[in-house]
Amino acid sequence: MKRTITSALLLLTFSILVAQNSPLPRYKVLNGYPRLEAITAINQAADQGYRILLTSRFVVMRLDATPPDTWRYMPSPQPTGTNAFLNALDQQGALGYGWLADTEFLEKQPHPRNYEYRLLEGVTVKSRAHSLESLEQDGFTRVGMTRRDVRLVYMHEIGSPPPEHPRHTRELDALRAHNLMKNISELAAQGYRYRTSEISYEGGRAVSMEECDASCGGPFEYRSFDVKNSEQLEHDLNALGKEGFRVLPKSLDWPPGLVERPLKHSGVFSYCVGDASSEASVQQFIDDCDRDGFAPINFAAHVGWIVGGFFIIAEKAEVSPAP
Repeated sequence: MKRTITSALLLLTFSILVAQNSPLPRYKVLNGYPRLEAITAINQAADQGYRILLTSRFVVMRLDATPPDTWRYMPSPQPTGTNAFLNALDQQGALGYGWLADTEFLEKQPHPRNYEYRLLEGVTVKSRAHSLESLEQDGFTRVGMTRRDVRLVYMHEIGSPPPEHPRHTRELDALRAHNLMKNISELAAQGYRYRTSEISYEGGRAVSMEECDASCGGPFEYRSFDVKNSEQLEHDLNALGKEGFRVLPKSLDWPPGLVERPLKHSGVFSYCVGDASSEASVQQFIDDCDRDGFAPINFAAHVGWIVGGFFIIAEKAEVSPAP
């Protein structure tokens, strides 16, 4: 009996040691909502060295650090009055929390910096353009948007000088998708590059584009794609990828989905699309893709009268075949 108990204890000890010494997986997928309930698990993962990579219904984290030099997270403040909202952001910015771009979380780096915040102002195209020009001249960059009351949030690292020659940004807004793509192509031909999706005040689709000089690798050309189902999406993205087009992850948040290609291109890209209906399906998809050399880039949804299928996209860059 004693020998049996001793053997069991030795086996348990061995199992614990193996678990402790086993390498952590590269990616960890967690439920992202409600944010206040999700933040505890997110910070527990961050304590292990994980950093937020993507967020949607789920949070995808990647192992990027060695404790104790780890990140820390908190949800962005709840939308309130403008002054109260900005005060709450500035208080967190003074503690080292910066808005993690294109998410609803604030992130504190292992070696914190300090930040200040502003909101884009104006209700007309002209007034918004004037506000944006002022923000860019002061060194503020777009980092996110509040979902409930649709406020565009801009952030600046305290102490960093504003750019000597800020790149001008143009907003394109069109009721119909083909008109938007026409406007994107025309502006791209003038040396502009896609920056992010925007709020449409025309009831259609909108994007912003930024001046692009030789240092950003342009000029670029663009194509759009639909999101209907995983098979269609994977087929279409791979067809575009073979032609040197690369998915713009920020465009996946809202139609139209866009791909970009430099006029002088040499690379090709491959894509995998998986089901994102559950935490387990996302984790399995990412683990399988990781073994094949793919990395997750963002989530996408079929948007019609209602949001339909929900998918995750992974990408692999490859060397272009010799001519």
